[in-house]
This record gives sequence, structure tokens and C-alpha cells, in this order.
Amino acid sequence: MKGKFQISNCKLQRGPAGRTTFETLLITSLVGVLLVIAVSNFLSSVRLTREAALRIELSNIRTSIILYVTLNRRYPVSLMDMVREGYTLPTGSGLVKYKYMEGMAVDKDGYLLDTFGAPYTYESKTGWVKSSTKGYESW
Repeated sequence: MKGKFQISNCKLQRGPAGRTTFETLLITSLVGVLLVIAVSNFLSSVRLTREAALRIELSNIRTSIILYVTLNRRYPVSLMDMVREGYTLPTGSGLVKYKYMEGMAVDKDGYLLDTFGAPYTYESKTGWVKSSTKGYESW
């Protein structure tokens, strides 16, 4: 039966590398979509981690302010004072010196920075500390 077209004889011709242009474009676009999803998930997890760290830092700073008020009967003038100053507590084996706040990020001028890199704001009359990062001022 010469002259009749048979589907079984029709085959997709592959290029010399063994892959068609369509297959290459399909694989490239799928990899691109997966990369976009992975990057967006990574960025949102970084934001959530920074938010959790900000909550913890604010709690620690506020607790340090309460300790400062308890020991000195006044609010600190600034947060820089709390970074520089310390206190001494008696123990069974003698006196132990501590800092009010240690291991926190500071800028070149000595101001405390939050987890987003913005300085904390402090009200010396009320002893209230908060973040100056947009969207987190009310925390």
C-alpha cells in the first residue's frame, strides 16, 4: 500500500542534542516558576523570623528598663545609657557585674538597632521603647 499515509510511520524528529526546542523551553519555564516560588517563600520566612526576633528584643529591652528603674528609682535618660552602664549583684561567692543590655546591634553612634536595621525610639518620661521601622511602630 504505497501512497497511503500511515500514522505509525510518522515520528518526531529530534535535533542533534536529542531534545526539541519545545522541550527545552518547557523545562526552562518550569525551572523558572519553581525558582520564583522558592525565592518568595524564602523572603517571607526571613520577614517572619525578623518579626519574631523584634518581639523578643522589645521584650528584653522593656524588661531591662524595668530592672533599671527598680535598681535606680528612675528611668534611664537614653537606651545608650543602658548599653554603657551596668549593675552589681551579690552572690554567695561575691559580687557579680552585669550590663543592662548586651549583644544587641548598634550603629556607629551607639544607638540600638532593631532587627530591620532601624533605630529604636525611647521615651525617657514613660520608659516606653518601640521600633521605628515602618509598620512596626505600635509593637
